[in-house]
Amino acid sequence: MLLPLITIESLGLRHYASLGGMLRVAEAAGAMLGPVALGRIFDLTSSYRPAFALCILCAAVGAAATLGCQKLSTDAATNEISSAAIAGSPFRVSVAGDDAHRTSY
Repeated sequence: MLLPLITIESLGLRHYASLGGMLRVAEAAGAMLGPVALGRIFDLTSSYRPAFALCILCAAVGAAATLGCQKLSTDAATNEISSAAIAGSPFRVSVAGDDAHRTSY
C-alpha cells in the first residue's frame, strides 16, 4: 500500500500511470513466478531452507531499494502534485508555491 506514495514522491505524477503499470506487472510476475520457483527449489533440495533464504534476500533488497528512494524536489513536481490534489480532493488545497496561501485541508 505504500508503493504508490513512494512512487509519486520519488518520481512525480507526470509519468505515474506508466510507472505504476510497470510496477504492477513486476508485482504480478513475482506473485506468479515466486511460488513456482520456491517449489522448484524445494524439489531440488528437499528443504525449505534455501527457498526461505531467497525470500529473505529478496525482502532485504526490496527494503534497501525502498529506503533509498528520495523525495523529488523540483518545483515542477511540487506544482504537479498540488494540481492533482486540487483536482481530486474534496478539501481546499492551495498550490504549495503560492505566497499568499499555504496548503490547507
